[in-house]
Amino acid sequence: MDVLFICTGNTCRSPMAEALARSLVDGIGFFSRGLAAWDGQPASGVAVDVLMEAFGVDLSAHRARIVDNIDVERAGLILTMTRGHRARMNELYPSAADKIFTLGEIAGEDISDVGDPFGGGDAEYRDCAEMLRRLILAIDFTRYI
Repeated sequence: MDVLFICTGNTCRSPMAEALARSLVDGIGFFSRGLAAWDGQPASGVAVDVLMEAFGVDLSAHRARIVDNIDVERAGLILTMTRGHRARMNELYPSAADKIFTLGEIAGEDISDVGDPFGGGDAEYRDCAEMLRRLILAIDFTRYI
């Protein structure tokens, strides 16, 4: 089973989390989706640039996808960027509630939401990426998968 990262549009936070997790964690599959994604939209250009410059991680091939039942079934763990995303996922997929958490919850940090850098500049995206990296490194994914 894989880990699914969820945000709103699947162009900033969740694809950055997916790409960072793939670069940091071996032996586990990661993918990302959005609750209101426009299928096929590329990742934010700033997100692509920041991940490559700061972490050497290539996000350029990412294309947004909206979450569906197949994704939820595939995932052994679903990590949302905000409490609002978690609440919406629980409404849409109540049978999966036992595997839906915020990223901050699973990381054991007192962070309820990962802020959306959409519309911001390099600094906002870099701060978001650094937070995502720190949270991902704090998780023992083998406990959940």
